[in-house]
Amino acid sequence: MHMHSVTSIFIVGTKIEGFLCLILAVFWAATVSIVSDARHGLAVNENGEVKNGNLYYFSWAGFICSIVLWVSYLRSAFQIDMAGTLQSRSSPLQMW
Repeated sequence: MHMHSVTSIFIVGTKIEGFLCLILAVFWAATVSIVSDARHGLAVNENGEVKNGNLYYFSWAGFICSIVLWVSYLRSAFQIDMAGTLQSRSSPLQMW
């Protein structure tokens, strides 16, 4: 939907995009919790050892990417820039 100019008007920078990013992050959190749980035996065995590294590490990578995507939406929609704010506040301390 982002690729087409007609449909991107309804998605990009709207609450729908934020909701979709949030749902994506929630689904990845659920995926990581299931994959990392030894009771399910998907990527971790009963001793807590990783037995399927690709599934384990890429589920974490997908979760981190979904969080980065959601933070990017929050920055663009609400003009929230925590890193920039912290850097501008710490500049007098760097001169000291």
